[in-house]
Amino acid sequence: MKKTPQLKPCPFCGGKAKFENCGDPGKFADWDVVCTECGILALCPGEEPGMVTTKEEAAKAWNRRMDDADAPD
Repeated sequence: MKKTPQLKPCPFCGGKAKFENCGDPGKFADWDVVCTECGILALCPGEEPGMVTTKEEAAKAWNRRMDDADAPD
């Protein structure tokens, strides 16, 4: 069984983040990440237009910060 990816705290308020499946249960997954404190929602870009099919993809997008080494100049 895969381990659930860890999420960094919210970049705006420092609150705890959680995964939300906005897809159609049993048919397809569309993962987003939401802050449980301030409610900010990360609509994470996926490989399919408008879809994030894995928690790993959603975590990678949520956890990216501007001070990361690969951030744009």
